[in-house]
Amino acid sequence: MDTYQKLFEIYTKSISINDFVKNITREINNPIALINENFQIISYSDNDLYNDSFYDEATKIGFWSLSFAKKITDEFNDGSEYKIIDYINEHRRLFIRLTYDNKFVGYCVILEINKNLDSLNKEFVKAASIIFAKSIYTFDPISKDISNETFLINLINHIYISRQIYLERLKRSNFHQNTDSYIFIFNIKNIKNEKEDYFLKALREINSKLILVLKDDYLICYLNENYSSSTFSKIDNLLFTYHLDGIVSSKILDLYKLDEIFSLNVKLLTALNNSFLEYKLYKEEDYKIILPFLEIDKNILFSFLNEKIAKLYHYDLINKTNYIDTLYAYILNERSLNEASKILYLHKNTILYRLDKIKNIANINLENYNEKLSYIFSIVLLYYLLNELHKINL
Repeated sequence: MDTYQKLFEIYTKSISINDFVKNITREINNPIALINENFQIISYSDNDLYNDSFYDEATKIGFWSLSFAKKITDEFNDGSEYKIIDYINEHRRLFIRLTYDNKFVGYCVILEINKNLDSLNKEFVKAASIIFAKSIYTFDPISKDISNETFLINLINHIYISRQIYLERLKRSNFHQNTDSYIFIFNIKNIKNEKEDYFLKALREINSKLILVLKDDYLICYLNENYSSSTFSKIDNLLFTYHLDGIVSSKILDLYKLDEIFSLNVKLLTALNNSFLEYKLYKEEDYKIILPFLEIDKNILFSFLNEKIAKLYHYDLINKTNYIDTLYAYILNERSLNEASKILYLHKNTILYRLDKIKNIANINLENYNEKLSYIFSIVLLYYLLNELHKINL
């Protein structure tokens, strides 16, 4: 029978994407898994022929691991359409990069059985991959039960295009939102492959209730409860250890708007990272005041600086001091000398001396709450502006 005729026959008798995958599996005698662009396994055939712990674990969870997803992405950076990977375990795998309408939609993975990958009908597999790509592109996540991870990534990708669809899907899922819920977002673009799994393990040890998903260069962790100062401190230290930065959202009031919350926090994290270049965990609530200013002309933004902060910065510039940094660390840590001394690597007496100088130079008033807010806002804005000007002058 002609290759395309055979494929057409299989396609017409398949009533769903899962059915089509199973029928193709019977035809080529190899287990198959379909993975979308967010590394969610949306369909797979049962592996009854060989024991493959990696395949079984991945299909059970419903997602590729973070480290494996990055590894495969790196493999295809050279523009290849397919590759045979042999370093996962004793079974080789054929990875086919799937595109539809010139858009990357995911991968088809074929597990080798009895060393038969080289003898597969390439024309048949290539033709089947076109149907796989369209199936992934048009895949309707509402039509089947999904995990908490899948539900979360669907929210972030705004798959549920109306609130009615979202509420309907929420009722049919096991996903629950408490009064207090947050997302932690970590930029993992530059993490080394061999450290990724250790980072994930350390995160789960800090809080085993975190729901972890991957979106572009970011690891998103959903926490369906309030986090303690101890949890925040542990994650902050973890980011410093792995040379990463991250941000924790304000309390999530409307889960349906999680895509907007994610985009806003990524935008804020990018600005903070560019300004401070620190490995730390930021809080959205501490910095979101600067968001409206990120689109304004940089030269105009200087006019928004508190006059006292501008005066102190001018003094630092002329005298080559860094009183701005001292003031910022002191206020941000709720005027704790102990915490400020740890961050600045300075003795407490040195900080007290500098604070006295700061008061004399710019008449800084730390007793007024509104003034303190203005100082913090101005210093954050100043760091952002100085970094932007530095990039322009490079």
